[in-house]
Amino acid sequence: MEERELSGYDAIVVIFGAGDALSLTPRAKWRASMRALIEMLADRTSASARIVVVAQSSIRAVPPFDNLFGRVANSHAATLNAITRELCEAQPKVEYLTLPPTTAPATDRLGTPERYRAFGRFIALQLAPHLNDEAWPTARKTGSSARNDRNRPQNDEDRYSSLEQLGIIDGGPDERIDRIVATARAV
Repeated sequence: MEERELSGYDAIVVIFGAGDALSLTPRAKWRASMRALIEMLADRTSASARIVVVAQSSIRAVPPFDNLFGRVANSHAATLNAITRELCEAQPKVEYLTLPPTTAPATDRLGTPERYRAFGRFIALQLAPHLNDEAWPTARKTGSSARNDRNRPQNDEDRYSSLEQLGIIDGGPDERIDRIVATARAV
């Protein structure tokens, strides 16, 4: 797994697709992987960070899976969701979130832009109360917050390493970077 610095994030949202339910990932494997992921996120984020793990949605809501196989996969998704909920409840700063049924029209695709917009709005509304300054008084008292971590000066070695990972050093002009720099200058 690629290492990422997570201490500067106020919130992390983890969303799983239908792949594990459709491939009938064994429960023990799911439990071990999910436990490792949740523990890693809890350990590597600041005390004020909110971690939201989103339940797998109904597979049968997608017309090609509204059949016997979809019913089996949907049942397996419910089992994986129950395991995930249990693991999330064991971590104080991790919240398990079930998405509401969407009113977006069903299509042959697993997701439509309308469906993802509805999910995004729902998740944002759940996170918003946790992202204000009053939500985490302990983190503010101890100075251990994502905001403090973000505002702390970076050391030059870390910044240079990040630029190297992006592959933009000594690579010549890059239109995307030039637009960002121009925007930053204008602001």
